[in-house]
Amino acid sequence: MGRGPLARRLLPEKPSKRYDSRPRLVARLRAAAETGDLEREWVESQRERDEDYQKSVNQKSISKEIRAEAKARLGAKPTQADLANYPFERFRCTEMVRTGRHLMSLVAPHRPAPLADQWARAPERFAFYTAFVEGFMYNGYHAALEQRENIDRNAQADYEQLAYLQWADLVVSNDTKFYTRAFDTLWKPRGKRLESAESFVALIERLA
Repeated sequence: MGRGPLARRLLPEKPSKRYDSRPRLVARLRAAAETGDLEREWVESQRERDEDYQKSVNQKSISKEIRAEAKARLGAKPTQADLANYPFERFRCTEMVRTGRHLMSLVAPHRPAPLADQWARAPERFAFYTAFVEGFMYNGYHAALEQRENIDRNAQADYEQLAYLQWADLVVSNDTKFYTRAFDTLWKPRGKRLESAESFVALIERLA
């Protein structure tokens, strides 16, 4: 909406035509927690879940192709020396703008060039898109060079969720696979925190 980093990211206190409200969302979450009844949410989210599943299948297929190509070019699996010689930060610095421009054709197919130019001039103004591009790049890097790690079908969902750390300090997850690797590479250096459900509860108890 042209507001850059000032774009709305929290629900308002009162609902509008565009947004639901924070109190109504909290009320629904409390009701679900108290009753355990998620049937309505499950039914209403079917289409979205089907789309997410298909995206995850496609993403895993692409990652497998990237991994196979990297192995073929290197003649063997990448080693720790390969990783040390080409850290993700170096990859990000050289390929960020090119990747962001390419992805813009998928985000805005009707006018990708002017939007890509606008983003490339100031990536920090488009915080979520920039975080998505970084996550997309890390997924490819992980598939190509970190071949000791399994390919995670949920990788895209993971780095999309982590992108919200643009506006948060802490994320809670018990995932110890791709999610943690992506967090450690992309967000931990920026001072963000990853807590397990258990450690988060302990943190809340200490704060209380």
